[in-house]
Amino acid sequence: MPGAVYGLAAAYAAHLAINWTETPFRLLGLLVVFVAVALELVIPLSDPQPNIAYAAHGFGALSGFVVALFAVRNFRVVPFERLITFGAFTVAVAGIATLAIVVGRRIEEWGASEA
Repeated sequence: MPGAVYGLAAAYAAHLAINWTETPFRLLGLLVVFVAVALELVIPLSDPQPNIAYAAHGFGALSGFVVALFAVRNFRVVPFERLITFGAFTVAVAGIATLAIVVGRRIEEWGASEA
């Protein structure tokens, strides 16, 4: 699975975490996400490929989970969930800013190496 698909699976897991009591077929959904991610972890670990960016898959899942924490509609808001939403938003903004800085420096390095 590509990193974006890991992000979608993690976003669904975040939806389940936020709306557990309101979600129909929640155990089935949790089982499907768990089995898919477990298989995707076991297979590459047993036979790692050199041309696969495993960090991209992991950070795709992390970003999907974090973004979903503040983007998913919450059917019944509990007070501590507002704190979780604010924390997820802060982590997402910090991650995007860090990514922009790192990519900007890489682009500068590539430009300097060509000159």
